[in-house]
Amino acid sequence: MRSVTIHPSIRTKRLVLAPYAMRDVDELHWVRSNREVMQHIGKGVLTRPGVQDTV
Repeated sequence: MRSVTIHPSIRTKRLVLAPYAMRDVDELHWVRSNREVMQHIGKGVLTRPGVQDTV
């Protein structure tokens, strides 16, 4: 059985920080598959299935 940790959202007047959701996969994949971006963060580019596993 897989355990799930619930992370609360943080909200201010101008910003909402929330955990990723499945509706975020397309946009997150766009960023995480970009080699130019990922050379500075993370451990390299991710495929769409890799992004889905992250979410």
